[in-house]
Amino acid sequence: MEAYTKLMKGIKILFQLLVCGLPLFLCSCVSIGNNFNYKNTSALKLNELTLAEATNLFNKPYQVVTKTTSDGNFIINYYPHAVVGPFGSVQSRILMLEFRNQKLNSYEYLSSFDEDKTTVDTSKVQALKDEKADQAQVIAAMGNPEGKALCPSVVEDFKDKCKNGGEIWYWGSLRKDGGDLQEAFVIFGANNRVVDVETDASHRERLHPTPW
Repeated sequence: MEAYTKLMKGIKILFQLLVCGLPLFLCSCVSIGNNFNYKNTSALKLNELTLAEATNLFNKPYQVVTKTTSDGNFIINYYPHAVVGPFGSVQSRILMLEFRNQKLNSYEYLSSFDEDKTTVDTSKVQALKDEKADQAQVIAAMGNPEGKALCPSVVEDFKDKCKNGGEIWYWGSLRKDGGDLQEAFVIFGANNRVVDVETDASHRERLHPTPW
């Protein structure tokens, strides 16, 4: 997840700076990014929520990326937030919103905070493809997704997967120490049945060295 990569790089830089003031660091917490209203994520409706409405819900994003392709005008808003606690403990929360022609086209949400921790069981994903499960069956097996995308999308996590389908669902799990990220993607075809799945367990900072 692109936003996760950026957040982890920011935490790494902050940690290096804080080590210089180690006695204070050991007994204090520092917040980076923007502490957006994560409780508003229930309002994320694809092709319905507008860019203006999202700004009212989540306030100004930490970073904005714009891209124009033959498929339209895309705006990607990133909302990273992390709390670096004593002894380098990390809790993080990340939201990515992609808008196509001012309407929500995709989103991803991840959290390692106790109150809204996201989780994924990647062992269940292959069976959904084998059974050609429909969307109701996917929710029954995996729970509600933490991300969705309509195709086409310019977001790194979704754009190549759009070659196989028309809609993509996402689940992710973060470790509290800011380490490895587990992810699952389910790709639906035109009949809203699963045509493909992907899973990933990796340290995204190593895979995607995007500058902060």
